[in-house]
Amino acid sequence: MEMTYELLKASRDFMQGRNDGLFRVYERTLDEVYFLLQFVMNDSAGINEALEQFYIKMSRNAFGLEKADMILSWITESVFEQTGEWIRKNASDEIAAEKRGAYKCNKAMMPYLPGIEIDGGEAIRALENFITELPVIHKQTALAYYYCNMPMEKITEVLETTRFEISERINFIEKTLTDRLAEYCKERGAAMPHVNTQRIGKAIAEISKLYRYPYAEELFEIIRIKAVH
Repeated sequence: MEMTYELLKASRDFMQGRNDGLFRVYERTLDEVYFLLQFVMNDSAGINEALEQFYIKMSRNAFGLEKADMILSWITESVFEQTGEWIRKNASDEIAAEKRGAYKCNKAMMPYLPGIEIDGGEAIRALENFITELPVIHKQTALAYYYCNMPMEKITEVLETTRFEISERINFIEKTLTDRLAEYCKERGAAMPHVNTQRIGKAIAEISKLYRYPYAEELFEIIRIKAVH
């Protein structure tokens, strides 16, 4: 999500109490918030309630920001706080496995594979599939680190974990993706490209394009009614 002039103006109007300000912020951020929530939760039944909860919270709290251009960081951090709560409630087994060292692994090592390097677009599409199959805690960390480019200190704060655990998650993500892409390329007799931060971020950005919330007007009407109560 990028700060556009339209979003900045909508945020400023929202903070100044203009009636249409909230809706304009909502319509310019909904698909991104939907992606950040649903990619972690993968809960078709619960996503409407999660979005409703998020935007009601925003309507009651974000107007107090010092500057309108702070809205993006507020949205991003609030989404990760919300998915963190969801993980602690619904994926506690993964957190327990992490504490036991189940995801601990060596650093990713790029193997030598002879042949012509696989097409860049195909490599990205393969990474998209592998990323969607990561454990939930690693999907959430991948969003924060590779997609939202949050600094390590902020990630540890909003995910309520330690720098060491985040570093271990990043190591697991890169090792898993490297190993799986190596296997994919080996099966096709092709050399593989580096699995780096930029390539992972690009793959997640491509995934995000698939997430478009279909009931925007209906949901906002519910939010509008509940936000005033």
